[in-house]
Amino acid sequence: GDDVHLAVECAAALEHMLWDDRKRIVRREVVDTLGKVVKATLQAEGVIAAQCAATLREGGLKNSMPRVRARAARLLGEIAALATGEHIFLAIECVNSLIEPGLQHRKQVVQRRTVEALGLIARSTINEPMGLAQRCVLTIAQEGLESRGWKLRRLIARVLAGVALAAHRAGSGLGVETAMWLSQSLGDRHVAVRRAAAN
Repeated sequence: GDDVHLAVECAAALEHMLWDDRKRIVRREVVDTLGKVVKATLQAEGVIAAQCAATLREGGLKNSMPRVRARAARLLGEIAALATGEHIFLAIECVNSLIEPGLQHRKQVVQRRTVEALGLIARSTINEPMGLAQRCVLTIAQEGLESRGWKLRRLIARVLAGVALAAHRAGSGLGVETAMWLSQSLGDRHVAVRRAAAN
C-alpha cells in the first residue's frame, strides 16, 4: 500500500547480503526470505514481487555459493509456477534466467534443482499460450539426456514422465512430444535410468 517504499528498501538491503555476507547459511536464509516475499506480494504488490524476483535471479542464480544457486533455482521454479495468467511475464523472466545457463552448472546440486524447477514450471504452464512448458521440456531434454551423471539422467526421466502425464491429463499435444523425449532414456547406458524411464 502506502508503505511500499519501505518494502523496496528492505529488498535492496537483502540484495546486499546475498553478495556480501560470508556465511552460506545467511545467504540461504536471504534467498528463502526473498522467495516468501515474492509469493506473498505477487497478487497485491507486483512491484515488490518483481524486484525480489529480479534479486533472486541476479544475486541468487549467479551467487558464488553452489547451494545458494541451487536454492534460488528451486524458488524461481515455484514462483514461475504461481505466476500464471496476468503475471505470466514474471514467469517468462524466471524461465529465461533458468534456461540461460541451462544445465551447464558445474555443481550437480544446481543441475538437479534446475531440472526440478523447469519440470514444475512445465507442469504448471501447460495451458499457457506462451509456450513456456515446451521451452522447459526442450531445455531439459536437449541438454540433459546426454549429460555425464547417471543420477541426473534418472531424475530427468522422472521429470519428463511427470510432464508427459500432466500434459496428457490436460489434453495437450505436449504429452506426445515429451513421451518421445522420454523414450530416449529407454536406451540409456545405465540400468537405473532405463528402469526409471520404463516405470
